[in-house]
Amino acid sequence: MEFRILGPVEVVADGERVAVTGVRQQVALATLLLNANRVVPVDTLLAALYGQRLPSTGRSQVQIGISVLRRLLARHDGADAITTEGGGYTLRVAENQLDALRFEAMIAQARECPDPSQAVAVYRDALRLWRGPALQGVDRHRLRAAAERLDELRVSTVEDRFALELDLGRHHEVVAELSELVAEYPLRERLHGHLLRALHNCGRTAEALHAYQRARRTLVEELGLEPGPDLQAVHGAVLRGDPALGPAHGLAQGSIPVAVTGTAHATGQIPAPDSTTAGTEPAASAFLPAGPVPRLLPSDIADFTDRTEHLASIDRILAGDRAAAVPVVVLAGKGGVGKTALAVHAAHAAADRFPDGQLFVDLHGGSAHPVAPAEVLARFIRALGTPAAQIPDSLDERAEMYRNLLAGRRVLITLDDAVDESQVAPLVPGSAAAAILVTSRRRLTGLPGAAHLDVGVFEAPHSVELLARIAGPARVRAEPEAAAAVAEHCGHLPLALRIAGARLSAQPDWSLREFVARLADQDRRLDELRHRDLDIRKRISPSYDAASPQARRLFRRLALLDQAEFPAWVAAPLLDLPPLGSEDVLRDLVAASLVDVADATPTHRKYRFHGLIRVFARERLAAEEPEADRQAALARTIAAGSPGGGCGRRVARLAAG
Repeated sequence: MEFRILGPVEVVADGERVAVTGVRQQVALATLLLNANRVVPVDTLLAALYGQRLPSTGRSQVQIGISVLRRLLARHDGADAITTEGGGYTLRVAENQLDALRFEAMIAQARECPDPSQAVAVYRDALRLWRGPALQGVDRHRLRAAAERLDELRVSTVEDRFALELDLGRHHEVVAELSELVAEYPLRERLHGHLLRALHNCGRTAEALHAYQRARRTLVEELGLEPGPDLQAVHGAVLRGDPALGPAHGLAQGSIPVAVTGTAHATGQIPAPDSTTAGTEPAASAFLPAGPVPRLLPSDIADFTDRTEHLASIDRILAGDRAAAVPVVVLAGKGGVGKTALAVHAAHAAADRFPDGQLFVDLHGGSAHPVAPAEVLARFIRALGTPAAQIPDSLDERAEMYRNLLAGRRVLITLDDAVDESQVAPLVPGSAAAAILVTSRRRLTGLPGAAHLDVGVFEAPHSVELLARIAGPARVRAEPEAAAAVAEHCGHLPLALRIAGARLSAQPDWSLREFVARLADQDRRLDELRHRDLDIRKRISPSYDAASPQARRLFRRLALLDQAEFPAWVAAPLLDLPPLGSEDVLRDLVAASLVDVADATPTHRKYRFHGLIRVFARERLAAEEPEADRQAALARTIAAGSPGGGCGRRVARLAAG
């Protein structure tokens, strides 16, 4: 008796197909076969059959379905095939009885074969076991992911076979089949690479280059991503006419292994917790495809500066114990402080720890239209090799598919510029093999188990170091005092320093002293800190725009004090609110990284404006706050403050003109 799941689910006895009628019997049989030779708990069968809508008679229906299957198999010498044990059922099969087990064994044989021609023959025989999409005709949500994994394994095996065929010089024989498969799987970069190589070696280099442009256009339009480094490498080799593309050579595209590891209960998205292998029969494979290895990280920054302690902390967390939860690191700080640069640099440094790839997305948390988690999941799922047509519509189903694809895979996920916890939570995988780096202007303390690292401005020496790297070390050495003054006017904010360095680099005739004079004018400082698409004002604005009306009002009125540090008590008179309510608003500004805590004791708390944010606050004050409201806020603050206190004296002087 044979069982088949690589296509429609079938039982074959004496060369004849045995009819398995009834949806319940088909689903139960498929579930048992996906977990062949392992105990499948009744709860797992219930979930496969009914999902969340469990009827009161569910358990008895499972028993009835299993009894029907037993009688059916008994008529064909399979009386003992299904056994009851450990609170569930086990379907015992030998390797030659289940096509999926034979497929796995043949793949392993092909990989170990020293003769490439013989390996290709074994691959071809293995692929002939497929009769259509896996589990075809058994439509259950809980089985869909298992079917997709099996189908993914088939395509990965096809890719392995083509890699060997190309190494053997069979370019003319495979080019037509590759063209068909590329049309069927337009997001499989490895297939595109094989097609480029085949076309080039057929003397059709122009077509190969056109094929690359089509692939690139598809990836950009579907995923918003450029081709990965492997496909780019093949394209570059075609342009150069690299002989390594010829027979008996394999670029990275031809040598990417496809791992088939795991245990049966991982096979089909239907876990069988606490189950044990029955007898000595082979356990079914997990059929976990390696799939494409996404490389979505932006390029690292050549002039990355400092952050030694942060990098060490990130490295320690990512290298920590993976036994429990997914490692999550949140880098929080004001706009322009270098969170993204730090995250990308750390992710590149940790790449060797995550051989299954890196995912990256800009969540646009600082914009008016942050990217929805469902959209991010769709992008990531496509990047992991799933065709767009197979991606479900709902957020929950996408999250489930995403977790499925990442199960057991060491992938580093970088989520840049998150607006809040709700945007991040659906993107956390279920497997602790993966890890997440998040950047945000907020600390995101609602993320369970996250490690929080606050990212601040540079120390003065590192500010000057970054300036020298961009503007040129000779200019900085020639005017060290002016360089220090530029760094001070930039508030040691990395983005401001980068803009200043870029402007100096673009104006080689400027002296640093001249640029200091430009920055000294507070009314023009933010205008000076703008270079092409880099703009300090635009980097601060999103945090201000996202704040509540009350928080924006306090932010503007704090500029009336015209000083970097101020005590907590000033918020109440500036807003004309009770102290407790006003300090809550002040803390909202801290959470938005618009204001920092300078000093705090049980009886006294002081806050601080960053220099450039204070300039921005003055601009908003002048543009949005009516004169009468300004004067009233000043008068209340003078009346509330101690005349002998520093802040009180400053406010009094401002009121006096």
